[in-house]
Amino acid sequence: AKKKSRAKKKPAVVEPLTCGVCEAMVQVIQAEVRKKENDTTTLDLRWGLTAEVKEGKARRLGKVIPYKRSELLAVEVMEHVCDSMKDFGVYKGVTGESQLISLSRL
Repeated sequence: AKKKSRAKKKPAVVEPLTCGVCEAMVQVIQAEVRKKENDTTTLDLRWGLTAEVKEGKARRLGKVIPYKRSELLAVEVMEHVCDSMKDFGVYKGVTGESQLISLSRL
């Protein structure tokens, strides 16, 4: 019987994030999500044509989900990211290198 050779997995190499646009987007997304962390609003998805009628009573079908876990929140955060990226500009302080800076902080 042959033994299966197990190739040793190399540990993942985590390289620093060097793209200024990526860094800015991550910061904006994290800030927006933190704002909604303690939000207790819910989305009621039980209205519309999904009612089931039994014995003369309508029973609403669907579910109620927390807003902070909804796709709607993700869409709104991304809309804010797009708007807030207009507040950034390219700074060429070092020859041959471009950096992204917030224009609102100038």
